[in-house]
Amino acid sequence: MLVTVEIFERVLQESGIPRHSAREIVERSMLVMSEKSVEIQKYMNVLLVKAIELGIKPSQNDTVSEQEAVKLLGKSPSFLRVARAQKRLTPNCVISGDKYRYTFHDLAEYMAKIDSYKPL
Repeated sequence: MLVTVEIFERVLQESGIPRHSAREIVERSMLVMSEKSVEIQKYMNVLLVKAIELGIKPSQNDTVSEQEAVKLLGKSPSFLRVARAQKRLTPNCVISGDKYRYTFHDLAEYMAKIDSYKPL
């Protein structure tokens, strides 16, 4: 973690939140984040296995190209471009020059969001 728990508690206390409430808020936030990372981890595992099968390696900044991301997601070649143009849900991306690049974590978060929208 980049910022310690004590700093979060101190900031909340300085904002007028009682000490026991600040501690409770921080603990709940940590629980939610740990649950989210466990959920995303299963999608990361799926993506990494698929990347190995397809021979896709991330670049030095741990990103993959748009074409590789589409292959990993199992979508059509123009899927992400069309989804961005129509303002639909797309994975977070890193813009490198005029190209869009995606991290495995962003693709895993996208897959988790898509699955959470599906009816049971």
